[in-house]
Amino acid sequence: MMIVPKEQLQAISDALGRPFSMRAIAYLREHHSEWCRGRDDVDVARHVTSVIAFARALGITRDSNVLWLIALQAEPGFSMPPTGYVGYRLTQRGFDEGTRVRNFAAALVAAKKPILISLDADLEAMERDDA
Repeated sequence: MMIVPKEQLQAISDALGRPFSMRAIAYLREHHSEWCRGRDDVDVARHVTSVIAFARALGITRDSNVLWLIALQAEPGFSMPPTGYVGYRLTQRGFDEGTRVRNFAAALVAAKKPILISLDADLEAMERDDA
């Protein structure tokens, strides 16, 4: 059995994660130059790292979906973490990550915001069959 020290595992992890982060930074610089203006590489890298962590916490792991979230966060009016209906669309249970990110993006640009209807029922409990 081979034992790999924690430091080496971290170095391997960093090396594997670096190419995507670097691609994401290059993408932001190329496609969102307005957002990047006035931000140095450290600031942009910090942003990319925080969005990657945010995405992973929501179970969004595919590079294309994470990159989409990174790009969406560079748009004007985006707040972190997203709340209300748009936040719901990103965290909605029962949908795969690609559908959630697509629904989230659509909700961000929707001309009309949906009407919130309150039911006197715990829908999550009903989904779990706790009610």
